[in-house]
Amino acid sequence: MPWLSDPQRDSRDDFHTAPDRRRSLALVRTVVVVLGLGLFAASGVPACAPQASTPTPTPVAATTLTLAATATPTATATPTATATATPTPTASPTPTPHVRPDDRAVLVALYEATGGPTWVNNTGWLGDTSIGAWYGVIVDRRNRVIELDLSHNGLEGPIPAELGRLDRLEWLDLSDNRLEGAIPVELTHIASLEWLDLSVNRLQGPIPPEFARLTRLRSLYLDENRLTGGVPPGLGDLYRLETLVLSENSLTGDIPVELTSLGRLEFLSLWSNRLTGPIPPELGQLTYLEYLDLGGNSLEGPIPSTLGHLSNLELLELAVGRDSSGTGRSRVPVGSVCPRESAEWLHTPGSPTDRKQRLCRGWSAGLRVLKV
Repeated sequence: MPWLSDPQRDSRDDFHTAPDRRRSLALVRTVVVVLGLGLFAASGVPACAPQASTPTPTPVAATTLTLAATATPTATATPTATATATPTPTASPTPTPHVRPDDRAVLVALYEATGGPTWVNNTGWLGDTSIGAWYGVIVDRRNRVIELDLSHNGLEGPIPAELGRLDRLEWLDLSDNRLEGAIPVELTHIASLEWLDLSVNRLQGPIPPEFARLTRLRSLYLDENRLTGGVPPGLGDLYRLETLVLSENSLTGDIPVELTSLGRLEFLSLWSNRLTGPIPPELGQLTYLEYLDLGGNSLEGPIPSTLGHLSNLELLELAVGRDSSGTGRSRVPVGSVCPRESAEWLHTPGSPTDRKQRLCRGWSAGLRVLKV
């Protein structure tokens, strides 16, 4: 029947269509190969012929990455060097504030400036022993000088400014030597100073007003020198002062009223200067005063009655010297101070013992010796 299949015809049809199929399969294979090469190229996997050219860029990229990775720690090393440099300046200044001042060098400067080899006693000085073993030197447990006593020891020449570097010094006694020149202002840098004695020397010039800085000072002796100028009013700021002796100089001007602020003062001597003007009545406020010596000046006016309030006073000296007749009579009206003694009370201005023989029995129970 016509709709039934003919085996021969079917096989002939297959024979004629086979080449077309083969061409289609070849085309498919070509497309697959092309697509595969593209995929291989995109993935970076070498394939067939391009293998020689493909590895060439690969090491370049690897080298580039290696260089980049190598450069990265280089940048990291930079802050490392910076961090190392940072503690270097910090470590350098740290010990500086803790460096102990060289008290030995200061003492050597004093020795050389004041004729140390000819001192009466220079035992231990400039030796290898501790400075605490040097004559006249006392140190604390840190080997800092706290006391220096070279009185009556034959020192001569100027006081070296280096002494102002003994910033732990509490006691300085250079009295009864042959020191000369001005009082170095550097001494007023020793804030710890409580006792200063430069008396019986040949010091010249004014009393440094910077002495007002020494607020721990309890005793100040500058007597028997050649000091000039006025009594610094700033001395009235030394509120701890108990003893002030400026006698036997060439000081001029008035007695500063500021001295009456020294509420702890027990001993005040301005004797034998060239002071003028009145006696400040405010001196009667110094209730702890035991010794008041204003004699040997050119003071004027009446003796203030307020001095009668000084219940602790043991010696009052107001003598102005001999009169024109040379009789040794006082020209101060003493009757207002000591009513039971004659206003013409005679005294002999001889030795210190002679000047302190008279008693005033009617003025103050505490007053034992009076020289007018």
